[in-house]
Amino acid sequence: MSSPSLLYKRLLWTSPPSYAHSQAITHVHRYRLVRTIKDVKPLNAYKVISQIDRYKEYIPYCLDSFIGKRSPHNNMPTLAGLRVGFKQYDEVFNCEIECDKANEQKYIVEANSISYNIFQKLYSKWTIVQHPRVKESIQIELILLFKFNSALYNSVAGLFAKKVMNTVMDSFEKRILERKILGNSN
Repeated sequence: MSSPSLLYKRLLWTSPPSYAHSQAITHVHRYRLVRTIKDVKPLNAYKVISQIDRYKEYIPYCLDSFIGKRSPHNNMPTLAGLRVGFKQYDEVFNCEIECDKANEQKYIVEANSISYNIFQKLYSKWTIVQHPRVKESIQIELILLFKFNSALYNSVAGLFAKKVMNTVMDSFEKRILERKILGNSN
């Protein structure tokens, strides 16, 4: 039988058990933002949000945006990415994308990062529905889940996450309204 100190040293240098990994993921930062936009159809907002290759045109700090792969069934993106830069930071994020318009009442765009340079977890989900109480309006919900690889970044994440989400939502709202004024969603 091993002595307690030897067992401790052995555990210190081995991979953590699988339950420890799942426990670490539970400390993911989770933010939710809901916004109402008047005089817009859900499909038009869905088209803007799912056109990931256009994000570079209107999202602050987005230096590039691209679609790497599209579904052969509906031509919607299934693999896409963003290059985000701010001061000395310049990162590329590749994501698996799922665009779902199950019916004309609810549209979903999900992105799950497959790049792990800075983030251990990065996930976003947009849900667009006809507003339940405000006629001729839509309700957009953005859910963001993330966890940095760095403990320092995780500790300060709460200081800027809500501001970043509001900036992103403002950019999408402006783009959706511009497309409405121009009479298209491209």
